[in-house]
Amino acid sequence: MPGSNYKFDFILPDANATYEFFLYSKGHDLEWMREHWLKDKDLLKLKQMVDNPKKYLREEAKFYKKYESTMEEEFWNSKVDTKAFSYYEN
Repeated sequence: MPGSNYKFDFILPDANATYEFFLYSKGHDLEWMREHWLKDKDLLKLKQMVDNPKKYLREEAKFYKKYESTMEEEFWNSKVDTKAFSYYEN
């Protein structure tokens, strides 16, 4: 549910090795936000989208096409730095 927090403890075979983890969810949505995704928020654009979605989407299509060519690479390059990662514990 929104606001739920979970802590996972993993026992790894070699504590000195470097690991990468990818969370996979089957049958449920797994969503997260990364801080740097939020830094460019534009509340005026949000208002335009809410007030007139058809016009907003028509105008934004050209910008999306440009971004679409780099979005996959940007997503994978935005992974969490595990050395600086922390979690919230209830």
